[in-house]
Amino acid sequence: MLMDSDNNPTTGKYGVDYQKEIQWTSSTKTWNLLTVEYSSPVNSRTLNIVKNYSMLSDNQRYVLLPLRLKDITSPETYRVLFYSILIYNQSKMLLDLTPWIDIPPTRYSFATSPNPVVITQGGQQDIGIQLKSNNGMAGKGVSFISSQNYSTIKVLFNPDKLNASSFGIAPTPVRIEVPSNAQIGQYIIPILVNISVGSMFSSKFIQLANVNVLSLTQGYLTAKANLTMSVVEPPSVNERVKDFWSTYGSLVSLVGAGFAGGASTVVFEYLKNRKKEKRT
Repeated sequence: MLMDSDNNPTTGKYGVDYQKEIQWTSSTKTWNLLTVEYSSPVNSRTLNIVKNYSMLSDNQRYVLLPLRLKDITSPETYRVLFYSILIYNQSKMLLDLTPWIDIPPTRYSFATSPNPVVITQGGQQDIGIQLKSNNGMAGKGVSFISSQNYSTIKVLFNPDKLNASSFGIAPTPVRIEVPSNAQIGQYIIPILVNISVGSMFSSKFIQLANVNVLSLTQGYLTAKANLTMSVVEPPSVNERVKDFWSTYGSLVSLVGAGFAGGASTVVFEYLKNRKKEKRT
């Protein structure tokens, strides 16, 4: 287990501040439990070593890695990464590992434009959503899937099939379709998000004979975020007329005033010509 106790990739050994590992020693045929602290890529100290570790057996299908927070400065927030490594020789090894895991877990939410999202029954609206996190590091959203089947409301991601490579920076286009029989009220729709969390850790951390043997790929995790929206009744005829006049009333009044002015001019000219005709 690797531990990043300060969420700082520039401290410790390429971001790793502590390491706890159960090691198999071929020469003695025993397991050892080792705890190491890193102050830099080239400086470390062994905090604890338990030789002939007896917590393992041939039929055991799990491994316990106890961790006391006071041994890693009792952080309120930290990250851990679990791995398994098999070394054959100085040029060959196998490695399996998880992405960095935030403790406590990062909470994700959506920022929407417009905000709030309000759609009438039987309506459709295109909005933009952007992934946010409580620690300010949301990562790059790769894909979005509605984690619950809402039979009455359709949430369509990327309806125009745009390039999704900028979704971590620019808002993601979403189309929401609400049927006419949808229940009025607020909806909280859980969305599954596949997030790229960047490189798992530097390939320089593990070396054999001072040669980098790994080029680690991107790490991914699946998280849940809620999309909040409201469904309201369609406006009545009176409300539509009111909205029309609040939006276009000044323009209609201006056009009407111009029409009235033009009509009055025509009337005055007509009356003036009538008087001339009577005089002649």
